[in-house]
Amino acid sequence: MRKTYEFENPYYTIEVPATIVFCIVVLLWCGYQAIWGNYFAPAILAIFAIAAFYQLWNLAISHAYPRYVHLDGESITFEQWGREDRYDYATLESFLVRSNANNGKTFIRAGETTPFRGRYWISTKKYTNGKELFDELDAIEMAVHPDMLKARARRDSGAYMERSDEIRAQREQRKQPKKKKGARAHNAALGTKAQKSEKE
Repeated sequence: MRKTYEFENPYYTIEVPATIVFCIVVLLWCGYQAIWGNYFAPAILAIFAIAAFYQLWNLAISHAYPRYVHLDGESITFEQWGREDRYDYATLESFLVRSNANNGKTFIRAGETTPFRGRYWISTKKYTNGKELFDELDAIEMAVHPDMLKARARRDSGAYMERSDEIRAQREQRKQPKKKKGARAHNAALGTKAQKSEKE
């Protein structure tokens, strides 16, 4: 069963679309000041422009602040504006979560990170069922990295153990090689051919 956690309004509108507009305005203002302005030093303008461009890239290009987080028991998916970044538990080699339980903010590095995907900022308290989402993210990290110091500490306290064990069991089960269909018939046919060649 697929569970969906949504970045709720008005937080989403303020932190994503409105911030994108603000960053574009800052970049245009910096460009204007660099060409026609006489009030700001180039170094100050460069600092403003770099900060605005970096935030704009995270919001609009790499989709680091997803609107939806989907969990279906076998994978986790981050969705923003129709683009879905899906990570299957069975093949996920890295899932690192830096979190703050007090404010629910988490920074996630999933899979092989690139400038275009793999880094996500999730303020779980601003998502529907935020506490559940926070626990799920930690459980996934524990399942993917069971030997981490953080995972050992959580395991000793019993936190997220049941869910983490479920995910880890799914990973191990899906990693096992599957037998090809018709393998027995194929082997029998090979044996028949070998017997015929021996008689000849």
